[in-house]
Amino acid sequence: MNMERSQLENIGNTQLFFLIKSIANEHSLSDIYRDIYIMDDNSFISACDDAGKIVGLELDFAIDHNYLAATIKLNYSDFDFSTSKPTGTLKRPEAHLYRFDIDEYRIEHVRRTYSHEMTSYSKELIKSTVDSMENEGTFDYYDGDEIDVDYYDGETTDVKFDKDSIRLIE
Repeated sequence: MNMERSQLENIGNTQLFFLIKSIANEHSLSDIYRDIYIMDDNSFISACDDAGKIVGLELDFAIDHNYLAATIKLNYSDFDFSTSKPTGTLKRPEAHLYRFDIDEYRIEHVRRTYSHEMTSYSKELIKSTVDSMENEGTFDYYDGDEIDVDYYDGETTDVKFDKDSIRLIE
């Protein structure tokens, strides 16, 4: 799978410096540095887009914003963005591919049909034999072969990002 990359990887340090400096005019860099949820902050996204327009760039949603936040986090404590020009080389973040899981919790109204086989000496005794086996704990309906399933209705009750599932792919 090809990784999506930010167009900002290809701009020079001076242009990237002025882009970050423009973001700082609208949004606190210390907030960006400390906030792990910064990508969920509409004012940060808006500050990035406005700064991009100032330096003549149309930023791609998410990947360019992610690049800017990562660059600020890498350089915040070592770089002085209050100067009029860069005083050194900005550290650049590297792109990596990650995999993660999202859990969906649902209430569903489903009909599943399981097929079973049973030896019996009379057709009329099948139902009562199964009932007796269920009561004794020797029969489980789901041990049969699922042969049909119909989903009638469903409602998502919760969706949770499993932050412990984030893992580096490459």
